[in-house]
Amino acid sequence: MNQACFEGYHGKWAWGLGVPMVLVVCVALPLTILMLTIRNRKRLLYNPGFARHYGFLYRTYRPCRCYWEGCIALQTIVLVAISVFGYSMGSYFQAMLLLLALILIWLALVAMRPYAQRAAQKAMELGVVCLLLTVFTVLAMLPDGYMQQAGISDKAKLALGVCLAVLNACYVGYVCWQLCRLVSWPQMLSKVQSMRGSPLQLA
Repeated sequence: MNQACFEGYHGKWAWGLGVPMVLVVCVALPLTILMLTIRNRKRLLYNPGFARHYGFLYRTYRPCRCYWEGCIALQTIVLVAISVFGYSMGSYFQAMLLLLALILIWLALVAMRPYAQRAAQKAMELGVVCLLLTVFTVLAMLPDGYMQQAGISDKAKLALGVCLAVLNACYVGYVCWQLCRLVSWPQMLSKVQSMRGSPLQLA
């Protein structure tokens, strides 16, 4: 723990392994997904071989937004970078950057509407809204935040925290309900039956 950053053995690991992996994961991976889906846009629906190998990258999205998986990778990288490198800026500015990033992500979701299923689109929008409300509340509860300066009591903060927990739990329940509603249970049971080799019946 006394090792200075980017000096001694930490420098060897950071420059020898850390920087190359950052380039691969943060640069090469999103660009590869974007190039693969955009350049092969005409083959997405009409080439069974291409769909069999790369369909997991674009089946969730509308054909005109087939590249969105690369955008999600970029969004994840931005959020992780704020969480890791924003720590040195202080919790208040880190939360502000996170709030700004989430607002931009939500605007992109609403403007582009990339998901093929309306339920998936709505679930993603609501998920980002829950994150926005959570981050905004945390920002207000920080020592430099509005609640601290306004002298709001600890009981009120606790009540607000409970409301946020309930809100996020409701969102998780909504997503689970949508998944259960969209799943084709007879088809799933048929596949499980063929895998197990024994008959299954609904109770």
